[in-house]
Amino acid sequence: MRYPRNGLLVSLLFAVPCLGACGENQPTSTGQPSIQAARGGRSSVTVTSTDPSEGVQGQRLWVRVHGSGYEPGFQVKITKKGSQLTTYATRYVSEGELEADIEIPADADVASYDVVAYKGGKKGVGQELFAVKSGESAVTVIYPAGAIGSGYRIYGDGSDGSATYVPGDCGI
Repeated sequence: MRYPRNGLLVSLLFAVPCLGACGENQPTSTGQPSIQAARGGRSSVTVTSTDPSEGVQGQRLWVRVHGSGYEPGFQVKITKKGSQLTTYATRYVSEGELEADIEIPADADVASYDVVAYKGGKKGVGQELFAVKSGESAVTVIYPAGAIGSGYRIYGDGSDGSATYVPGDCGI
């Protein structure tokens, strides 16, 4: 095989037939050179998980977004049909992680939201990866049968379903 004088090897990649179901980024059997494949293809962007995976109405927090294909300048939005949480800033951490400073409005829908990582024409969507929980507090005091002034104090705001029970004087 002879190489051009300038030492460059010129090659063309030809598309191959699709086996099984052909997806959006699969080559097709056209017999023509595949420009996308010849240029190395396009890296895909994915969103696979968040940490934390939920927040409470009225809360502002940092959310780590995990996936792939991220680069400096990527942004994050957390959205569902008809509404979007407020994103104040997005920090690039690595090719597989972004951090987003978000605020959940006090009147946000209690539901699961999609997490979108995007920059220019590149976009990845993780469906229903972040949940908004109710911000209403629920503190209940239970008095056992017995003398007034004895019982339990219950601490907790109900946001995570837990509470601390402390036996003793309830101050009543």
